Amino acid sequence: MVGETYSAQDVTFVPSPSSNPSATRVWAAERLALALHGVRLGGSVWPGLQRRFASRKSATALNADRPTLQQHCDSFSVLELSDPPRRIVLVDDVITKGRTILAAAAKLQQAFTTH
Repeated sequence: MVGETYSAQDVTFVPSPSSNPSATRVWAAERLALALHGVRLGGSVWPGLQRRFASRKSATALNADRPTLQQHCDSFSVLELSDPPRRIVLVDDVITKGRTILAAAAKLQQAFTTH
């Protein structure tokens, strides 16, 4: 990575999925990703990281009730892509303990390193 050059067009924003997969409205992380793309800080937005089932919302839960890293990871799925993005920037609206974003990174790495 040192000395490597890239442009903003190489960046794909991936919004952290909502804790509720059946939500039909645009969630905050997706809005942020779209806004970053809108001011040309990245080349695209890809909502390919999704929840398979609902999880407890970390930002409003007591510490003992927050989902674990493994629970988040198990709840995620990654949409199939024939050509994975070169550079991914994960976008989330609130980072409480970092479990959601770490699980998202792990799930994406797992999905894209098996290609």
